[in-house]
Amino acid sequence: ENKMGKILMDIRGELGGKPTPAKDNSDNSSVLLIGNSQIAKIMSDRFSSRVNLETSSNTFTIAQSKRFVENELKSVPDKVVIHQVENEIKNVNNENFCTEVARIKQEMSELVSKCKQLMPSAEILISLGVHKPMVNDMRDQALLATNAALHTIKDVSFVDNANISNTASFAPDGIHLTDEGTKLLASNIRRKVEPMAARYHTSPSRPARDQRTQQRPY
Repeated sequence: ENKMGKILMDIRGELGGKPTPAKDNSDNSSVLLIGNSQIAKIMSDRFSSRVNLETSSNTFTIAQSKRFVENELKSVPDKVVIHQVENEIKNVNNENFCTEVARIKQEMSELVSKCKQLMPSAEILISLGVHKPMVNDMRDQALLATNAALHTIKDVSFVDNANISNTASFAPDGIHLTDEGTKLLASNIRRKVEPMAARYHTSPSRPARDQRTQQRPY
């Protein structure tokens, strides 16, 4: 196999060509995405050419996310994105509404604090919860109240997912995302974590603000 590789190199040299060097991602921004099953289809290798993305596994609740940060952290990223709401509100009802929203906000605050403790140089972002809207549905009310409560957490940035609201974005259970919903979620996160230079490109013929955003894989 090594011999064949050398032969190919020699042929390329004779033809005046050079082997394509391996892509260097060392200057990319590093991002750790911690979340529930809604992030499962966001592929690291397709997310962005300017971001080295790592995603968590088996973190379906805030408590599991905290354990992941405490026990499975491999390195300190530039940014940490936390996407955790949907599984936390599934047991909300009229009787426990206020206490559950307060609990979720408290647990998220503790997770953010733990992230800051273990990754003091990283920017922390909270990706706000989404699920299929249903008329007079308790989950709708709980989701809105929880997202509002999370906005009171200090020294974090937020990923707004309000554009994930149509039926086509959700599986029949109203919680898991379809490919369309995953693309929207990935795009929302990408806009917040991707280096500015990767999002805006100027050209002599067209100002950056007039350029249309290219469609990108998720």
